[in-house]
Amino acid sequence: FTKACTEGLKLCFLGLTATYYSNDVVTKTMKALAAINVPYAVQMKRSAQDPMPTAKELASCDALLAFSMVPVTSATGALLKGYIESGKGLVLTGTSFDTSVRQINVSPYNLLTFSPALQHVCSGATSVTTEGSSHPIMEGVTRVVGGTSSYCFNNTEVDNSVIRLSQWADTGRPFLVVKSFDINGKQVRRADLNLFPLSTTVADGWDASTDGGKVMARALMWVAKFI
Repeated sequence: FTKACTEGLKLCFLGLTATYYSNDVVTKTMKALAAINVPYAVQMKRSAQDPMPTAKELASCDALLAFSMVPVTSATGALLKGYIESGKGLVLTGTSFDTSVRQINVSPYNLLTFSPALQHVCSGATSVTTEGSSHPIMEGVTRVVGGTSSYCFNNTEVDNSVIRLSQWADTGRPFLVVKSFDINGKQVRRADLNLFPLSTTVADGWDASTDGGKVMARALMWVAKFI
């Protein structure tokens, strides 16, 4: 799935779930990019029904957003770890952070710990931290509301070097965290969203009238060093 574009970000999405669900994440992200006039091209969109991309295919991506709702092998984590070490930015979203078969482990570049189980429905809104108030990802982001059945996890930052930009107001758990890594002399950016990535358009996810799409779009822009 490609979109012609002469300039701009080359964005990729790896949604290890049904195509219908992956399309929702891509559509919401693209809508947010279009609203802020960011030139982009969707370089690759994969769902669970498609073969896994190769390292060569990923090399064409300026930034990648990945999430999983199906069993994941260690090879997936190794592929994404290699992508990071090539100098490219990665955004992971829930449900990739629990210790079930959906885990995507990119150690030593994980930002959030892995949770033993779903915590509960994150039906509340998010709140911006002091660090997040001036961060480029949060520009124009008012809030994200979890909806009626959007899960978040018992995650916390892996260490103090990870910066929390936003958190769930009802639980105090991180919502959005970031970190820059120095890898072979390159600054490589990572972002993690503790958010079930599907919206209420297609599932019991985050409220589609709030800023979930904008957060995913701006996180991709940031890890791609566009902002």
